[in-house]
Amino acid sequence: MFGNLISKDDLPLLVEKLRQGHGPRVLSLLVALTDRQRVDRIWGVTESSPKHWSNLEAIQGRWNLLTTGDPSETVYDHVARRYLADRDDRIALSIACGTGAHEVRWAATGRFARIDGFDASPARIEDARERALLEKLSDVVQFNVADVRKLDLPTSSYDVVIAFNALHHITPLEPAIEWIGRVLKPDGLILLRDYVGPDRFQWTPLQLKAADELLAEVPLRYRIRWGSGSVKKRIYRPGRLAMKLSDPSEAAESSRILPLLDGAFEQVELRNLGGTILHLVLKDIAHHFSTGDPKAETWLERMMRAEDQLLANGEVGSDFVFGVWRSRHPERSEGALQ
Repeated sequence: MFGNLISKDDLPLLVEKLRQGHGPRVLSLLVALTDRQRVDRIWGVTESSPKHWSNLEAIQGRWNLLTTGDPSETVYDHVARRYLADRDDRIALSIACGTGAHEVRWAATGRFARIDGFDASPARIEDARERALLEKLSDVVQFNVADVRKLDLPTSSYDVVIAFNALHHITPLEPAIEWIGRVLKPDGLILLRDYVGPDRFQWTPLQLKAADELLAEVPLRYRIRWGSGSVKKRIYRPGRLAMKLSDPSEAAESSRILPLLDGAFEQVELRNLGGTILHLVLKDIAHHFSTGDPKAETWLERMMRAEDQLLANGEVGSDFVFGVWRSRHPERSEGALQ
């Protein structure tokens, strides 16, 4: 309806959120007066439930393999070895750093003199600071509460810009890319790992069909949703209006990330991480695959192989990527991201 502005799936999605105990949160988002209030409320939560697919050890190993060729070598070690081995005095900027998990891992490589992490959520920054203290890396990683879209940073002040799970939450995106170009030093690097699939999670018909068919093969006991106990029977595609009301920042311009980066910077490395089918199938049921159950692990491996086949055949693209870009323009002008 109206380009999926409103979807027939919005009602079952809402019912499921209520079953999972998110009623008060849904109400707070509906009564919020501005997009900024909605974003603040959705990202004021710092806890990560076991239902998130990207937290699975097997998915992390898969991403390591697809990025580095070795499931035991992390993206942090890969970048440090391949791009940062010649110096240990780099200054990095991390945008939308959240609870600081990535920044602490970057600091642990020993390749940075300072990493400045910024996030608009005070709760998440508090968690990030505690994480840095716990890991004894607070002398390297500095976390600050700020909306990166309004930061007025000096021109050519950073050797590296880290954007992990960040750019798909920023809109308007084009000024953000231009701003990154201004604060990045000549020959500076952009490190990205992010969702670059359809805007507002408007999954393609082929993507939905493949995901539904794969989900139907999974045994019933592994399709019980986290928090509600309901059985996941098919994939729901949210309406664009519901997406905007629940989180105005979510995947607002995700499909433009790669074209805009390629237009402004020199692409050095790009690795497809898939997720096009796994993201949909594992949503709300990922917790079944982190218990050490050998049968569950076998099913997860089967799902990964199925996605690999679809990607190899060109039937679907990759919704998640890792990439490295290099600044190609030494001339910059100062200013904040407007």
